[in-house]
Amino acid sequence: MRVVLSTISRFHSFDLARQLLRHGALTRIHSGYPWWKLSGEGIPRALVDTWPWIVVPRMALARTGILRGILHAGVDEISQTRFARHVARTLPDCDIFHCLSRYALEPGRVAQQRGARFILDVGSSHIATQHRLLAAEADALGIAIDLPHPHAVERELAEYETADLITVPSEFAINSFVAEGVPRGKLVKVPYGVDLTRFKPRDTDEDGVFRIVFIGALSLRKGVRYLAQAFHRAAIANSELVLIGSQTPETPKILADLDMTGITMTGHVPQPELAGWLSRATVLVLPSIEDGYGLVLLQAMACGCPVIATTNTGGLDCVEEGRNGFIVPVGDVDAISEKFVWLADHPDEARAMRQAAIAQAAQASNVTRYGDDMMAVYRTLLADGAAAAAGVRP
Repeated sequence: MRVVLSTISRFHSFDLARQLLRHGALTRIHSGYPWWKLSGEGIPRALVDTWPWIVVPRMALARTGILRGILHAGVDEISQTRFARHVARTLPDCDIFHCLSRYALEPGRVAQQRGARFILDVGSSHIATQHRLLAAEADALGIAIDLPHPHAVERELAEYETADLITVPSEFAINSFVAEGVPRGKLVKVPYGVDLTRFKPRDTDEDGVFRIVFIGALSLRKGVRYLAQAFHRAAIANSELVLIGSQTPETPKILADLDMTGITMTGHVPQPELAGWLSRATVLVLPSIEDGYGLVLLQAMACGCPVIATTNTGGLDCVEEGRNGFIVPVGDVDAISEKFVWLADHPDEARAMRQAAIAQAAQASNVTRYGDDMMAVYRTLLADGAAAAAGVRP
């Protein structure tokens, strides 16, 4: 089996690439990142194609806040189409082409024309669901954000239609596609896995701090405003909230009127340092308005950190309520703060949750299982295609 992956940066795609390499199935992985950002991913240079010439400058400009409105949409569309066309031009022969959404249309069609099967990798909910949830949230808070441009929406909908199969990581994501009219038979749920060589408990000094950690972009989508409010509402003695991740143009609007006492914003933290933060944390919170999964949930568990996640994440797929974490409704400040108070008031149970989180990551949510499950998806798709082809032969 020959599999080609394509991703605009790294995401979970390089976790999958390492597993395909283990299975002897990886032909190539395309990325919009430069090699120097990928050299530590454990994939031989000869199997990695990089094309960072538009993608990286676009990401840099987006972080500065320069790209807004029409300008942002225009640059984003150029980035998507140019990278996709590059992959289409350089795509090697393969049996499976598995590509991250919004960058898949042109190479997916090329792969199909050559007889390969095109699988679309969607790490979020259906784009119409995303748009609706984020637009409603922005309206409720009275702020303006850059929602997906109509051209981007049209492009992704065309990818949904063109792909032979769509992989999504969570029950929340798959339900969003079904609700939007995508046939259930075109969808496969393959939850992510965590790399246990990179994320595991680290020896840390006990400092007695009740430490709440968030990891991700400080954006409206991630629900950080509700987390900050819950932190203050819980009012736990000797506590702190650590927000790890880059600020976005939305960040000042989201946090502008909030009390930031006891809240630390670290900015971006390199991935090798995250395990240390998670090992020192009392709890990791993913309060997202919309999140296809949230791989950080598994990363936290692997480090022995219980989690709190909203229903609009992959939490329903990996959290056992009260055993390794908690599930809360979207935007429910009281529910989040009540879980903080419970953890502070039940230290013995909280310690037991740390061990349960480690067990969940090791047994059910590791990256080896993810790779094996995806290989099974590939084999089934190829077998179904062969059977269909045999059925139409004279």
